[in-house]
Amino acid sequence: MKKTLALAMILTGLIASGYTLKMVFYRSDKVPSGYQTWAEQTVRAAMVYLTNKQAADGDLPYQLTLDDGQIDYRSSTCSVRNVAAVGALYNSYRLLRDQNLLEAANKGLKLCLDDYLIARGELLYLASDDRAALGGQALLVDAIYKMYLVSDPASFRSMNDNQIVQRLGQAMIEMKRTDGVRYFYHSLKPSTGEVDPEEFVVYFDGETLMSFWELYEMTGNEYWKNEALGLNQYMQTLPVNEDHWYAYSVRLMSRHVPVDNLSLARVGLILQMIEGNHAGHLRPAASTISTSTKLEAMTAIRVALKNWGQEEPVWLEPRIQEYIAWIAAHQLPKNICGWKEDQVPTILYGGILTSCEKEMTYVRIDGQQHFVNGLITYLLG
Repeated sequence: MKKTLALAMILTGLIASGYTLKMVFYRSDKVPSGYQTWAEQTVRAAMVYLTNKQAADGDLPYQLTLDDGQIDYRSSTCSVRNVAAVGALYNSYRLLRDQNLLEAANKGLKLCLDDYLIARGELLYLASDDRAALGGQALLVDAIYKMYLVSDPASFRSMNDNQIVQRLGQAMIEMKRTDGVRYFYHSLKPSTGEVDPEEFVVYFDGETLMSFWELYEMTGNEYWKNEALGLNQYMQTLPVNEDHWYAYSVRLMSRHVPVDNLSLARVGLILQMIEGNHAGHLRPAASTISTSTKLEAMTAIRVALKNWGQEEPVWLEPRIQEYIAWIAAHQLPKNICGWKEDQVPTILYGGILTSCEKEMTYVRIDGQQHFVNGLITYLLG
């Protein structure tokens, strides 16, 4: 390809004048009703897999293996992956309006808020064993945001009556670095405020950027918009990777600010990287968890392009549907991995195998949530 996708997008993507904020969710007019029905059934099966195994206290199953069907609960219940799954349950309710999914999401969120929040002055941290991760903070805000999207204003105000959302956000602000090494410290001890200068997780900044836009939408406070814009400016200086969390943040940003060439170039490069390795993402030994994050990135960027009035690449929607079909083909009991239906324990029905490789024949919570969130973003925007 003589011209890169990013360059083509920049040349055709001039900043639109008279931008109007869009607070509605985009639903593609290209999704046929039959596909919509199949997709909803797929989402329901994936989330019922989780809710059927939810413990009485709200704990969700971390991992089950195909060989023995044993449930692996982790002690850090509200870890990054688990709290993200709570968000996926709210997202699924937004699509399906199934009260059971809403109740399961509420139980999971209540567990995090009741048992895993630690206060340090006015700051709130999602913590386990006196460790708070920046990404956990961000994804708890994300779960609350997804709850906000399906709640009436009174319910949200009741949940947030002591400024939980704002205090979680302010705790992230307090994790900013001043030494110029990076933008944030990525973990600390809430009991003392001691930071870990060495810990670094590549996707935490993207998660945090997404949460700042969500805080802006929930509170209407320009402070969070300004924080988001500042972090986005910093992220423009970083090497580009296939960052689905950054893609989600751009999807939100596209509702609030006009298109800019740097952000357009970055999402163009993300799409180019994903497309350049699509054969690797869909190879038999590939991880459905990893491939689902590429689906999320593509669907989120597609919404951003729509909101910004930009043309999407002609290959994008067919490729999205190809990824959806490939991942869904790993959903039990029917699957492309050679496991016969009568060999699959019923407890695993609806689970998405991580891979057909023998050492990866398990279902993990992040595989469920990444796929479901990516599929729902395609359906609802």
